[in-house]
Amino acid sequence: MKTALSVFLASTAVLAQVDIRGFSPQQAQAQREREAKALAILQPERLRTYMERMSAEPHIAGSPASKAVANYIAGLLREWGLDVQIE
Repeated sequence: MKTALSVFLASTAVLAQVDIRGFSPQQAQAQREREAKALAILQPERLRTYMERMSAEPHIAGSPASKAVANYIAGLLREWGLDVQIE
């Protein structure tokens, strides 16, 4: 896992120096900052907890379990400082 994460971070550093197609230089910089913020939020050691919680029971689209999963994910994203709305 540690090796895969190192490769991912190294490739992310390389990509950060490449223009992002469809973005102006200023927009590309803002996008890179948002991506860095998102990566800093993630805690790989907690991914198992998130996945176990979301997969604890079947959550077919439109079911109460599906809504519970959506609310759980929205709650996590809000805790991480992101603006979230479920539509």
